This record gives sequence, C-alpha cells and structure tokens, in this order.
Amino acid sequence: GDAELGASLGVARSLLLRYAAEDPELGYCQGMNMVAAVFAVATSSQEEAYRRFFGFTQSIRGLWLPGFPLLMQGMAHFEVLAEPRPWFQHLCRHHVQPDMYLPRAWMGLFSKWLPLPTRVLFLRKLEGMGLAGLL
Repeated sequence: GDAELGASLGVARSLLLRYAAEDPELGYCQGMNMVAAVFAVATSSQEEAYRRFFGFTQSIRGLWLPGFPLLMQGMAHFEVLAEPRPWFQHLCRHHVQPDMYLPRAWMGLFSKWLPLPTRVLFLRKLEGMGLAGLL
C-alpha cells in the first residue's frame, strides 16, 4: 500500500506534469494525483503508465472541466440506477442529494475506499468502461 505509493511518487509526478503540458485546457486539477498514483503503481514502465493515464483521463475529463459536465451526466445516470433502492430513498427523504457525496465518492475510489491491490485490479475495467465503470 503506502510503500508502493511512496516508491511511485516520482512517476506519478511525471505523469501529472506531462498531462498538464499536453492538455493545457484542462491542465492539472485536484484529484488527478490520486488517479495518477494508481496508474504509476499498476504499470511496469513510466511510458505505459502515461499512455494508460492519459487515455483514462481523457475519457473522464468532463469530471474536471468547468461546469463538471460528466459529473452532471453521471449523477443523472446514478439517480436512475439508485432510485428504486431503499437506501437512496432514505437519503432523499433526509435531503441528502447525490451532489453531496458522489464527487467525493468517485475520487475516493482511487484513494480511500478500496485497498491499493484492489484498485489496481479494477483499473483495467475502469479504463474500458469510463463513466459506466464508475457507476
């Protein structure tokens, strides 16, 4: 866990600097460091890490763009999926709306919710599914 992340900090930093240079419209945004760190740990080379990180970040960049368009789209899909569930109905009755927890939950997926080996294991599925993988 922490030792692997510590050993990969240099690679993660390089991924973030290169991405910011190659996508100046988006640049660096809060939370990207957690995503980059998982790619740095999951790969055997910095080039592979960057290729995968770049592709994945491009597929979900709307989570960070002004107005958060992908977040809004994702929340709408999430609500459709969650609406029949009792826990969701309970939250809504208590005025706890998805915009109060989904942004933190989706970024937390890369840092807190799951042990590092599990995050690395699920990374390919997230890469292949983009927003749907987060849902």
